[in-house]
Amino acid sequence: MKSVIIGAGIAGVTAAETIRRLNKDCEITLVSEEDALYSPCIFPRCLSKEIDFNKIFIKRIGDLQKENITFLKQKAIRIDKNQKKVFLANGNAIKFDKLILSTGSQPIIPPIEGVRGEGVFTFKSLNDFMKVYDIVHKEKGSAVIIGGGVIGVEIAYALKKIGWDIYLIESLDRILPRLLDLKPSLFLKNIMENNGVHILTGERAKKINRVREKVESVITDKHEIKCDIVILTVGMRPRTELAREAGIELGQYGGIKVNSYMMTNINNIYACGDCIETEEVSSRNTKLSLLWHTAKLQGHIAGYNVVMQSGIQKKYPGTLNLTIIDVFDIYVISNANTLDDFKEGVKVIEKEYEGNYLRILTNANGKIVSIQFLGKNLTIETFGPMFGIMRKGEETKILLNVERKEEIIQKIYPLLLMSPLLIKK
Repeated sequence: MKSVIIGAGIAGVTAAETIRRLNKDCEITLVSEEDALYSPCIFPRCLSKEIDFNKIFIKRIGDLQKENITFLKQKAIRIDKNQKKVFLANGNAIKFDKLILSTGSQPIIPPIEGVRGEGVFTFKSLNDFMKVYDIVHKEKGSAVIIGGGVIGVEIAYALKKIGWDIYLIESLDRILPRLLDLKPSLFLKNIMENNGVHILTGERAKKINRVREKVESVITDKHEIKCDIVILTVGMRPRTELAREAGIELGQYGGIKVNSYMMTNINNIYACGDCIETEEVSSRNTKLSLLWHTAKLQGHIAGYNVVMQSGIQKKYPGTLNLTIIDVFDIYVISNANTLDDFKEGVKVIEKEYEGNYLRILTNANGKIVSIQFLGKNLTIETFGPMFGIMRKGEETKILLNVERKEEIIQKIYPLLLMSPLLIKK
């Protein structure tokens, strides 16, 4: 069997490794435009020098070769689903029996005047990261970050930590709009502003001014902000050009549509990682998920099912978008569901406790559909039980005989602070 994987991020690498573990004889070819296998989610911590640069790399090409996985640094330009061939930019073609698309995502470039040119950066590729790293560690300056999502917030923290003056612009009414409702977002905004980050919400960048090609300022619909560099973090878009041109079906958000086995609508073609869209466990809404752990799981399932297509296959249980970031020693934890994701029937339960903030959303059946937490006295391990409840879709039976919001919180909150070993089943 010949398996071809396009894209060498964590999803593609995991798929290749899974195939190899299950089948020692299968021919595996991993095609990538870049010759480094790395993790972009570590970039902000490397920018602040909190994590060593070498931690960026998932694997070296030599590691793949030891596993008898062929690595091709080439751009795939076309898929012929009938001939079962992948055509490359160098004129060659690779035959496949099974194909996995893990083509990832690419930064969205907003329609801002002056956005193309020197001093304006995205933050997705290793090349992006190296350019920004070289600039910010040569001398101190001022940066405008356009986009208040996870990457924007993490870069703002990283650059502030190394002494830069930071302005974070978000066009919506709050930062981390896909993770937090307004109240917890304001909690985080206050923390960041108290640490010297300038946050401008409800504000839209209109123009990037230059003097002799160099960035001088960013003009919004309310202010002009002097700066040395601009970093764009307004969002990511699935890379689906190959899939679309091959007749592979896309979903409502532009990602590749797959079933629970990571199969596309084309026989013997699978997809995983940032380029696909799947059902989210709690809301049952279809979503994109650009997270490391979901991409890794999807890559494992795609690789497993490529080998075991005629046997017992593995099903993807749905996406649980658990996002955890640490900003100025404050944990921000969310499963990426907010009030915006639910039309009706959602109850809001919230509590502030010793400098922490907890918000839980439950649906009409008493099931937890959203957790939003900000605070210090929390470890990742103690948060597991609540997400276990959400993954299983269980009703919060512990709460059903409680009517008052305050009493509900008093029963939930200790679960987040206790060791899982102390929680009785």
